[in-house]
Amino acid sequence: MARSGLQKQVIRFYRQCLHAAKQKEHIYQPHWLEFVHKEFRRNQTIPRTEFFYIEHLLRIGQRRYETYSRPEVKDINLT
Repeated sequence: MARSGLQKQVIRFYRQCLHAAKQKEHIYQPHWLEFVHKEFRRNQTIPRTEFFYIEHLLRIGQRRYETYSRPEVKDINLT
C-alpha cells in the first residue's frame, strides 16, 4: 500500500524522535523511549482523513521535539 505524504511525515518524525531519545544519557533512555511510544500510540486512532488535526499535532510535536532534544534536558517525568 502506498503511503501519503502526511503518513511519510509522521513516520519520519517518529524515527527522528526515537533517534533523539537514544541520544540521551543511557540511564534516561527508557523514560524517553516510553514517552515517544506513548505519545504516538495515544494519537494512533486519529482517522487518516483528519489532515488538519494531524498537521497540527505534527507542528506541536516539532516544537516539543526542539525543546526536548536540547542537551540540558536530561530526563522526562511520565506521570
